[in-house]
Amino acid sequence: MKEFYLFNKDLEYKKFNERIIPTKYEIVGIRVPILKKYVKSIKKYIRTDRKYYEDFLIEIYSLNYTEDIKKAEILEELLEYFDNWALVDFTISNLKFKNLDILKRFLDKIKNSKKEFIIRYYIGNLMKYYLDSSFDIVKTYENTKFYYVDMMVAWYYQNYYFKVDKEKINKHLEEINSNIKKYTIRKIKDSIREKK
Repeated sequence: MKEFYLFNKDLEYKKFNERIIPTKYEIVGIRVPILKKYVKSIKKYIRTDRKYYEDFLIEIYSLNYTEDIKKAEILEELLEYFDNWALVDFTISNLKFKNLDILKRFLDKIKNSKKEFIIRYYIGNLMKYYLDSSFDIVKTYENTKFYYVDMMVAWYYQNYYFKVDKEKINKHLEEINSNIKKYTIRKIKDSIREKK
């Protein structure tokens, strides 16, 4: 993998990611389509050294070549390493579970975590798979004091507003007075602007 990193690193992309991704892991600077192409060429799970930011992207994406039960076991271990929003959001977007019962059991297992990025992963999956049925669950995460959890709750509310029930979100926003209210309103307004 060292050779792959050496020949595919993009220093401008590295600088860009270093600006927007706060992480303790060194960023090599490999663009995501190149990482995905690399994993697809190998067609199996790749256990990395978990030293570089890109190590996690490769390992997560390669988990798609494992059975769902094994996937959940390894993911539970990997989530303990997560220290930034980008790893969480990449995982939500790119790791596929064929059996949603296995995913649901996994989410039930991690839902009481006190770790910021595990909570963000949990809420992100509720938004992706259970948007219309998880509103009351997500409300319970409004007071974690974690910035990246607050942002994910706001993102969930924005999606709920447009895809499920605007009135419910409007009513709820009147009832709360927190950063989440401010973030949600901003996300909704941004989405309306983008649609114009």
